[in-house]
Amino acid sequence: MLRQSPAPGRCTGQGREERDASNDSLRGRAARFVVAGGAMSIFYLALTALLAIIGVPFQAALLVSFLSAVALHFTLQRVFVWSRRGNYALPLRQQLQRYLPLVTFQYLTTAAATATLPKWLGLPVLPVFIGIALSYSLFSFLFFRARIFHAAVESSASDGQQP
Repeated sequence: MLRQSPAPGRCTGQGREERDASNDSLRGRAARFVVAGGAMSIFYLALTALLAIIGVPFQAALLVSFLSAVALHFTLQRVFVWSRRGNYALPLRQQLQRYLPLVTFQYLTTAAATATLPKWLGLPVLPVFIGIALSYSLFSFLFFRARIFHAAVESSASDGQQP
């Protein structure tokens, strides 16, 4: 009787509370960001490499892979990484209006760098591409947290502090 009644109820309830607290913590969000970013990066890098290996010109492979990865990335950020934070301060349309210029800038700098840096550095294009893709991770996490996928509660609090 002691094994069946108290243990399952307590474990289940405690697990949910801990999981919810983890989801709202910076550590929980960062962990989900890493998982989503890792999945998206593997998809992006693999698709780009595959297309390049089968003979698609690298810049064309980069564009196709980038557009596919953007759709996957935005979806993962919105429904997996930041979804547990309550209501968003910005509606979907405004999130996209902030998200798309950022990824457009990332695409343009990645395309320019992969077109020029391999020659200047004497490196193959894929290592340059991987280095650039990885360099955006920390910046993206901070930007998304503060400017795109922030919760309505945080937005109201910051508005109240600024006269």
